Amino acid sequence: MTLGPLVLRSLARIRGVLLGVAGLLTAFNVAIVLQAASIEETQAFEVMGQMTPEFIQRWSGESFVALGSFAGIVGFGYCHPLIVLMISMVSALVATELAADVEAGRVDLLLARPVSRHFLVSRSTCMLLVCPAALGAVMVAATTTAVELWTPTGAVKPSVRTLSLLALNLVAVAWCVGAFAIALSSIVRRRSAALGPAAILAVGLFFVNVLAASWAPAQAVDLVSPFHYFQGPRILAGAFNPARDVLILMGAASMLVAVAYWRFDARDL
Repeated sequence: MTLGPLVLRSLARIRGVLLGVAGLLTAFNVAIVLQAASIEETQAFEVMGQMTPEFIQRWSGESFVALGSFAGIVGFGYCHPLIVLMISMVSALVATELAADVEAGRVDLLLARPVSRHFLVSRSTCMLLVCPAALGAVMVAATTTAVELWTPTGAVKPSVRTLSLLALNLVAVAWCVGAFAIALSSIVRRRSAALGPAAILAVGLFFVNVLAASWAPAQAVDLVSPFHYFQGPRILAGAFNPARDVLILMGAASMLVAVAYWRFDARDL
């Protein structure tokens, strides 16, 4: 058996969830564009800037400038906590199929065929790579289409390059969260024992990242949070290239997947 049929089987099993999340992401990004267009047409961005205290503007820096525009609000859809956590949770879900196969006894049926153990980890790794990337592509397509349809006259559109960089960085965060879930799945026997801790840790590290913006004690812990390496507002401002952060996230994800290969190959099934 080759890897392809295993991946297609997994995609078929989770297609309902993926289609549902893709629909939510599409609706959310279209709504963000419509909201930004409404604000632009009423010239509320200028009013918002005048009403914001100067110390907040200084504290926000380039992020405040980026978000105080049509393009900034549109791009903020990629940085919204709901979206960031949603894609991270989907990654954790698809990554824990390894534990689900062990829990349901399917792993015995799969390994009864001429399939090496590492094929099952490779299957989960392919799912982890494909699913968040597909959702990121859906977001870019939805935003780009909505921007072309509903951008008010005179408004500056966000570039496809900026949207693609935001999506890539977001997907890299999801890969890292999912890779941790794969590592857990390689040592536990129940899906909940992998998905639960992965989800709780992801949400906890997200809270740490939020606190670190204004609380010094949280900044040391924030360095190990994957969300620390997603600087969405700075990307929107055009003042930051996320290549280094993406490489760090991909490196961390690769190490966690390597742990999964090692542990799953050595475990007693």
